[in-house]
Amino acid sequence: IWGGYTGEGAKTVIASKAYAKISMRLVPNQDWEHITQLFKTHFESIAPKAAKVKVTPHHGGQGYVTPIDNIGYKAASMAYQDTFGKTPIPQRSGGSIPIVALFEKELKSKT
Repeated sequence: IWGGYTGEGAKTVIASKAYAKISMRLVPNQDWEHITQLFKTHFESIAPKAAKVKVTPHHGGQGYVTPIDNIGYKAASMAYQDTFGKTPIPQRSGGSIPIVALFEKELKSKT
């Protein structure tokens, strides 16, 4: 998020413009273009009437979840257990590797 004077020191001026970069983490079956449109519509609905809102999508990818029952995950889990002597506990977390969903689609395999 940034806007107005961004140099060193204080500035007692109300900024005429403000900017923000938003990154959204999607789950499977969410379309990034649709989610972007929903975000834009919502943001426009809550912005003050005097504000000009411009949403510029840059890129997007489909959501993906690595299955914990596939051979790749099981191999990694066993390697972790062999190395550290403890069974790993799976946890879900967001990340941005948009090509992973495309790999699944084209290779017809979970990676």
